[in-house]
Amino acid sequence: MNDEGVVEDYGLGVARIRFSCGYAWGHDGGFPGYRTWTYTSADGHRQAVITYNASALESDEKFRADLGKAAETAFCA
Repeated sequence: MNDEGVVEDYGLGVARIRFSCGYAWGHDGGFPGYRTWTYTSADGHRQAVITYNASALESDEKFRADLGKAAETAFCA
């Protein structure tokens, strides 16, 4: 699936995301004013949750790259 330029393995409400330390399973979502990404490894040893305020920055490439780096660090560190 291609979600706003991000290609994901997605089905039944769960996405498989590739990180440098392995795959994560999770979902993103939002509520007016907020966005959340949640990830877990298949064995349950790694989890990460990223929550941020929704803003016009979400369409900015640098912001999206920084958010991806934050997700990588949170999941793999």
